[in-house]
Amino acid sequence: MSISHQPVRVQGDPETYVSFEARDITDLKRSEETLKAFAERLDLATNAANIGIWEWDLLTDALHWDQKMFNLYRIAPTDPDELYDLWRLQVHPDDLPAVEREVARTIEGQGLLNTEFRIIRPDGATRIIRAHAQVQVDDNNVPHRLIGLNQDITEQRNMEDELRTLASTDPLTGASNRRQFMSRLSEEFERCKRYNTSLVLLSLDIDHFKRINDTYGHPSGDDVLKELVILCQSTLRTTDLFGRVGGEEFQAALILTHIAAGNNTAERLRRRVEQTRVSTHGEVISFTISIGITALRPEDNSIEDILKRADDALYEAKRSGRNRVVQL
Repeated sequence: MSISHQPVRVQGDPETYVSFEARDITDLKRSEETLKAFAERLDLATNAANIGIWEWDLLTDALHWDQKMFNLYRIAPTDPDELYDLWRLQVHPDDLPAVEREVARTIEGQGLLNTEFRIIRPDGATRIIRAHAQVQVDDNNVPHRLIGLNQDITEQRNMEDELRTLASTDPLTGASNRRQFMSRLSEEFERCKRYNTSLVLLSLDIDHFKRINDTYGHPSGDDVLKELVILCQSTLRTTDLFGRVGGEEFQAALILTHIAAGNNTAERLRRRVEQTRVSTHGEVISFTISIGITALRPEDNSIEDILKRADDALYEAKRSGRNRVVQL
């Protein structure tokens, strides 16, 4: 119950009376408790998800942030009239034009804002922010408020990037794995066929690699594989494709390259490997590679055609003595 009282005087009566009012506020209290519990749950959820809530008054241009927004951006509470300019200073300059265009389109279309951008905090740290917002309109259907939230998704994006890397990269050498290489080779094959451009494919592996493992041990063999990848990546262009497709087997696709230039690249790589010495686990290991090379032909209907020719050329290089480049 809620009870209130106040003094009452009656004209001509010397006595002072007290008026009491009693109200049953059970339902009101229950509503308050429910609202409080909801607010506590919301607070826990926004803390756990690293979410800040904001409101932008489009009529006064005042921007209001809750405390979590200030924590998110690592800035002290600021006057609402100055907050928008401060926010613009923290958005990454490469992302700011696109973000402001998205906000303007959302207000004009009276729809939902859903965008991502980078911010640079005062300590120099770069974070990735996901922003959601919705426009509110008045009785005349004129936008007057934008209410939204910001969420720091940096760790989520980093984890996604790491998973993508793990899914496409050989964990030992850092080269593209077989699935990633074949996927990109298929795309490049279709592009070359469509636009009638050139492509050279190299298939290579380490000569007598089993002997290296048996003589020096598998950890030393792993170091030889890593060294070969370093040599390949430093010899090839950044536009070329390169991947580990088997134990000691690698392939490279030289983009917009004719067979003569491809032969020069393959021979240069073969010589670099032959001259390399790998210091590992107290041993110095020298090794060689065999390379099969072929160019895309008009009659090739699929990547299997060019892959088979490159493998046949590699087999011929090994059969004829290893440490050489063979073209088919």
